[in-house]
Amino acid sequence: MPGCGVDLTPVHYKGDSAAIVDLLGGQVQMMMSSISGLLPNVQNGKLRPIAVTGRTRSPTMPDLPTIAESGYPDFEVITWFGLVAPARTPDAVVARLNREVLQVLKQPEVREKLTGMGFEVVPNSAEAFSRFMAEENVKWGSLVRELGLKGQ
Repeated sequence: MPGCGVDLTPVHYKGDSAAIVDLLGGQVQMMMSSISGLLPNVQNGKLRPIAVTGRTRSPTMPDLPTIAESGYPDFEVITWFGLVAPARTPDAVVARLNREVLQVLKQPEVREKLTGMGFEVVPNSAEAFSRFMAEENVKWGSLVRELGLKGQ
């Protein structure tokens, strides 16, 4: 991790499943992943969480500190999921999809299921989600350029 005094060798995987297998098998010593992907192995005691990478503690694991709390105040890396449609989808269709999804996310059993899996539900408008994605593109695009990263 550049600039933080930690010497790590990155090991790239095509997905979390193979990385978790290697972590459990001792081929790698640590990994960063979404809580939802790691939660079952944390709950059964096979993995030990160290910190969350968001700016605030996770409601799923409120006793787990953030990396920011651990001495790196500007550190924030989050995994997010969202619903997207082709660029030329009519506004009325996007608005309807957004309304329907928000209705589903209001259902207590849906929220309970998602939060139980380690997801933090953040319902918002299509416009707010578009702004968020644009901000993420700026943030990560700048870092990719700064570090000279190239796709493989």
